[in-house]
Amino acid sequence: MFTGTFTQDSGVQGVAAFCGTGLAFDALVCLNDRMAQGALEELRRRGIRVPEDVALVGFDGIESSLYTLPPLTTAMQPMSELGLTSVDILDRLMLGGEEEHLTLECTPIIRESCGCKPVFYYATEIQEVPSYASKAERSSIDELTASVIANDYDSLIIGLNRALECTRAENGSLSRWYEYLAYIEHHCRHQGLAEQHSLDTLMGAARAFTAEKVGSYQATKRIEAESSFETLRRVSAILSGVFDLSAMFKNLKKGLQMFGIEQGYLAVFNRDKGKVRYFMDISKENQEAHTIPQEFKRVSLLPPIIESSWRQGQWILMPLVYESEQLGYLIVPIGIEIPALYDILQEQVSSNLKGILLLEQIRSHGEILAEQVELRTKDLIIANKELSTEIKRRGELEKEVLEISTQTMERIGQDLHDDLCQHLLGVSLLVSSLAKAKSNSGKMSVETLEKISVLLNESITKIKTISRGLLPFEMEAHTFVQRIEALVGDTLRRSQVEVNVHAEPGFVIEDVTAALHVFHIVQEALNNAIRHSRAQHITISLASEVGPDGNLYRIASVFDDGIGLPKKIREGGLGLRIMHSRASMAQAELTIDSSPKGTAVTARIRSGMHEQNN
Repeated sequence: MFTGTFTQDSGVQGVAAFCGTGLAFDALVCLNDRMAQGALEELRRRGIRVPEDVALVGFDGIESSLYTLPPLTTAMQPMSELGLTSVDILDRLMLGGEEEHLTLECTPIIRESCGCKPVFYYATEIQEVPSYASKAERSSIDELTASVIANDYDSLIIGLNRALECTRAENGSLSRWYEYLAYIEHHCRHQGLAEQHSLDTLMGAARAFTAEKVGSYQATKRIEAESSFETLRRVSAILSGVFDLSAMFKNLKKGLQMFGIEQGYLAVFNRDKGKVRYFMDISKENQEAHTIPQEFKRVSLLPPIIESSWRQGQWILMPLVYESEQLGYLIVPIGIEIPALYDILQEQVSSNLKGILLLEQIRSHGEILAEQVELRTKDLIIANKELSTEIKRRGELEKEVLEISTQTMERIGQDLHDDLCQHLLGVSLLVSSLAKAKSNSGKMSVETLEKISVLLNESITKIKTISRGLLPFEMEAHTFVQRIEALVGDTLRRSQVEVNVHAEPGFVIEDVTAALHVFHIVQEALNNAIRHSRAQHITISLASEVGPDGNLYRIASVFDDGIGLPKKIREGGLGLRIMHSRASMAQAELTIDSSPKGTAVTARIRSGMHEQNN
């Protein structure tokens, strides 16, 4: 067994597959006539005779099966009854009815492809007009009967030609007129309404004329089929050369117009929402792919803006499916002479639409990727600038640290030379004086010894003060206030500014690392006030407060009554940047307010003592 797709090409592929197995076979049954026609074509190409070598049978009973060589044995489906019954069942289901299963009878049509002898059916004894005759055909039968009775040859032929054209316009089978003529002959013969010789002559002419019209009609259909397939090839060419929906819509409209179709609708599904995202009305001019009035549900088929008058026509809905993926649907009116062309057009539009949607998805991913790359590039540029700024800032900080270190060494050297050395020199002179007095009188002056003791104690104190400047902290939090006081004492020795310390009892910064940073902030603020503000009074405040969030905060502030910091320092001096950097490392909030009336520097840091108490 070979699984086909009900196309003529799949019949060709099926025969090729069977022959490729090397197994002999003498009969082939196809599930539709189109695959049987493809199989017949491939068997003939391989030199396999039908029906001598292989018997071939199709199914459907399409008209073209009558004209294959040899004529194809098939089974005729009751298509009209099948369509009517299907619509009735669907209507009942939509009204809430139960699922139904019906079996309709098919009629076998025995022809030569299965090995049977040629059969020619000649109807002669039809006593009633067949039930499938249309109203127009029944009227024509009455008119032709009157022409036969009147023995009017010209009227008979003209009326028969008109009747055949009417049947053709109704998409009926011209072959049924053989049966209608048989009824007319039977009716006139048994009613004695016409002379026997004249009746035979008229009916023979009518049958000959009908056969000629049937042959002409078949030739016309073949020419139309060739033209339709050529048109289909052109449509396929213009559809396959586009890569976006707008161009596809435009070319599809042009292609349908080649088949004489001026109206139709194309819908493309939105898979995420179960709705239609693109919609095209073929009857409109210059419609873009995105110009859809609004999204609508698939079950509506068409958007509400489309007038309901379209429901009064006869349409074919072609699902657009690629493998198992539902892409959309194409609705066109009935108008193409060869039904198979609808299937081919459906396959062509489906594959082309799938390719365009894939390209659209690729473009969308590409745009998203480009946006992400652009954003990442901007982030990298910003990060690079920040890194360059940070490197520059670190270099400036290192320079500032070197300058501060140099100034500190100069200050220590000056203190050692101008202060400590003078005390030690005094001690040295008193010792020399005491030694001289001892050698002269043999006695030592108690007063001189007391002076030496005082000077030595003062020298020790000065050495401790200088040491505290070099090592501002022991690793104990409770020494913070003492170190601030020592800093102030050292400052007072070098300047004439009045400096006061107001420390809240029990003030402590628990984290010694944070305390070290806050100390240096206070030290830098004090140095700035002395060097730049021309202040007369400076106050250092060490206090605590409970913030709005309920947490305890330690606050270290430096206030002066000077003229404020110079603009150069306020706008980015290294000292201020170092202070902000230290505040950040200590997780403290630093504020600096400077005006012509003075400067206030405040470091506010959250205390861990309140959390411990909680």
